[in-house]
Amino acid sequence: MKKVIALLLSLMMAASLCVFAEGEVPAVAEPAQVTLRVEGVAANLYYGPVALDEGDSVLTVLCRGLDEKEVPYDVQDGDYGKYLAAVGEDAAAKFGGWDGWVYYVNGVEGAVGIDAYNPVAGDSILVCYTDAYGDPPTLMPTLTASRAKTGIVTLTAAAQVAVYAEDWSVSYVTTPAAGAKLTVDGAEYITDEQGRVVLSAEDSAKEQVAVQIEHFAENGKPLVIRFAPDYIFKLDVKAEPFTDVAEGVWYAPFVEKMAAAGLVNGYEDNSFKPQNTITRAEVAAILYRMAGAPETEAKEIFSDVPATLWCAKAVTWCADNGIVLGADGKFMPSANVTRQDLAVMINRMNEKVLKIKLPADGEAPAFADNADIAAYASEAIYTLQKAGIVNGADGKFNPLGTATRAEACKMLSGLMVA
Repeated sequence: MKKVIALLLSLMMAASLCVFAEGEVPAVAEPAQVTLRVEGVAANLYYGPVALDEGDSVLTVLCRGLDEKEVPYDVQDGDYGKYLAAVGEDAAAKFGGWDGWVYYVNGVEGAVGIDAYNPVAGDSILVCYTDAYGDPPTLMPTLTASRAKTGIVTLTAAAQVAVYAEDWSVSYVTTPAAGAKLTVDGAEYITDEQGRVVLSAEDSAKEQVAVQIEHFAENGKPLVIRFAPDYIFKLDVKAEPFTDVAEGVWYAPFVEKMAAAGLVNGYEDNSFKPQNTITRAEVAAILYRMAGAPETEAKEIFSDVPATLWCAKAVTWCADNGIVLGADGKFMPSANVTRQDLAVMINRMNEKVLKIKLPADGEAPAFADNADIAAYASEAIYTLQKAGIVNGADGKFNPLGTATRAEACKMLSGLMVA
């Protein structure tokens, strides 16, 4: 009999092992969690995942998270159920009004008591101290961005505020978060009356930025709810097309590509001025941006480029990397760049920084004005000609002619796609 029982047990064990294919590991259910964020008056008090048990309410989740961090809190019984009276040193009515603690689930304010709402796995819960009915009210801000024709980005902080009529009907109006401090990648800005800040050229050129917002009344009451500690805002906004770059014109795709990459900017009137000449300083700035605008300390390498000049960082970086050399100790930042010097700068940029393997199978017939090309520029022009990056007109290269903004975009964008 014992042998029979042992045989049956062994068969049952074998059957259980055969449920999974060879090498397959049985899946283990992930524990249910929600994300909890607690924003006090002056600081974030909790941010992270919290385990979710069956039957949990927002209140039990909150208590579990605060207990874990040993943050004190006070829960009271009210006419409509339990309510959060205090977290840390922030007690309800701290500022003498209807200010106190409220909760949001996935961005929607709770319509029932904090002990009556049952979250589900994956929910995002925000518990914050606010004065939604104060004057002025505490705002739950939103952030939008627009990009000027110059490439500069404007951020706008605003919120939808409920306005109640005498019959208690509600409507919503957009209110700017005016006077708030926006911290963008460590740089501090103050919003204007429309809730706007204009980012620096350096911040505008970034793909995304870390943003935080704060604003307090004179008595310390919060006037905005902070963003999450790891809040990231993408600056993937594009400027409107330039008014003077017609669709189909030969330089349009090159200008658009360079502008979309944040390498060239337009003017306040939404023009690009493609036929204007381009200066040596402007080319240095473009090459610096192509390298990702690396951290650089402006140095007075050239006597005519003081460290305070707008292009000093770019010129310093280009000089340090052997892309520009200058003459007689000067860089001549305001001088128009010649076509041959532009070719030299582009070729050095590739050889010393980008190190792209350029095509070398293109046609490179001799230009009729080859004799006018300086010896220091001939190899660079030939290399870029073979790669299809530069060409001439009517069989000439016109090496001493000044390059236009359109021509610079064509040549520089050729390096981008090479």
